[in-house]
Amino acid sequence: MTDTTAVITEKRGQALWITINRPEKRNALNGEVIAGIARGYRAAHDDKDVRIIVLTGAGDKAFCA
Repeated sequence: MTDTTAVITEKRGQALWITINRPEKRNALNGEVIAGIARGYRAAHDDKDVRIIVLTGAGDKAFCA
C-alpha cells in the first residue's frame, strides 16, 4: 500500500484500490490528487495481475467534490 497525504493505493487480490484521502475537503481534486490517481492507473497498467481498478473517496460525506 502506498500512502500519501492525498491518495492511498492498495492492491487487494486482483483489484487496485485508489482512495482520494481528503475528506475534510470533500475529496476535492487538486494537483496532488490528480498525480496520485495517475500513478495508481500506471501501477495497475504495469501489473499484469490487476484486473480491476476501484476509485473511491475517504470519509462519508462525499465521493469527490
